[in-house]
Amino acid sequence: MTGKRTPCDSGPPSEALTEREGEIAVLVAEGGANADIAAELFISLGTVKTHVASIQRKFGVRNRVGIAVRVFERGYTFSRRRK
Repeated sequence: MTGKRTPCDSGPPSEALTEREGEIAVLVAEGGANADIAAELFISLGTVKTHVASIQRKFGVRNRVGIAVRVFERGYTFSRRRK
């Protein structure tokens, strides 16, 4: 992981997500379950859980609904092909 920031980050740097966190945040906002996100991104379930916890901390939210709200407020997008 390179730690790159997504261009749509609008918060202060301490709240900025890495590129992978941005991808996962969008998938969470779209209603993706951790196991589905892991399969889609070819990463482990534990890695997804770690990223979700980091996203919650950076966004200052306690749950997946809070992540979804922040994703839509900040205009995050992630281009990929859906099955």
